[in-house]
Amino acid sequence: MKKYFILDTSSLLRLIRNQDMLSNILDKGYIAIPSNVLNEIKDNSSKILLETLRDKISIIDPSSATMRKVSSIAKNTGSHVELSLTDITIVALAIELSSRNYDVEVLSEDFGIQNLCEILGISYSSVLNRKIKRTLRTRKKCLVCGEVYDASLNICPFCGSDKYKLIKVKYDS
Repeated sequence: MKKYFILDTSSLLRLIRNQDMLSNILDKGYIAIPSNVLNEIKDNSSKILLETLRDKISIIDPSSATMRKVSSIAKNTGSHVELSLTDITIVALAIELSSRNYDVEVLSEDFGIQNLCEILGISYSSVLNRKIKRTLRTRKKCLVCGEVYDASLNICPFCGSDKYKLIKVKYDS
């Protein structure tokens, strides 16, 4: 069974500029992207290249229920502060196609996307062979009192400061 390769914008741009890599992916399966990825492509030369490949790329948007599920998981892991709506949509599309019993692999250089895929058990790889070394959770560290707290909070629950920096800590499921 051929698999679906779900691409983020940077991976799609790399593939449309490298016909050998693109052919290799298409020999192994199908390319699927959410419509958000198309909206992120701004330069005309990329749009023209992409237009020549439109018959080889499926544009599929995940359901709002799957989007809510992935957004909730991203919030629980703290990744929501680093992931864009498009990033969430890519992971949601992978979950949705997997739930329909398709073999799915996300292609992304983005460590935030890879991290969320790792947490959710979604297969992923990178066009440039760059992969995360460990799974991490994003937290906030208060710059006033030094306490570490949930990334979804806007102020430190210990001292009330809104001054923080984002930090990564080991993910424990």
